[in-house]
Amino acid sequence: MAKWKYQNPQEKRGFGERLYIEPGTPVEILITGWVIVTNPGGGPSFTAYVEQENGEKVDKIWSTWDYDLKENMKKLLKGKNADKDKVKLKVLLKRNEEEMEDEYVVELIKE
Repeated sequence: MAKWKYQNPQEKRGFGERLYIEPGTPVEILITGWVIVTNPGGGPSFTAYVEQENGEKVDKIWSTWDYDLKENMKKLLKGKNADKDKVKLKVLLKRNEEEMEDEYVVELIKE
């Protein structure tokens, strides 16, 4: 028999489920495996796997093109390992109808 049949199965992540944050409603999420892209070139500038949403276990991806959020996440996640660490965040999406802009307010939840 081939050697690969005896290897432990690897964790699979779904790429179909996306995290949707309702404007004005705070969401508590547990993220891991984040990527901060310095030069997105048309793609998302911040992407992370979401393992928990409001205490429920989920398998989703949170990706955004928001530059201000990317810069804020750089500060919040500084010194943490994207592959090993799990970070709990409280995220609020504020919508400004007059200027047609969205603003993410992110807080780090200490455990």
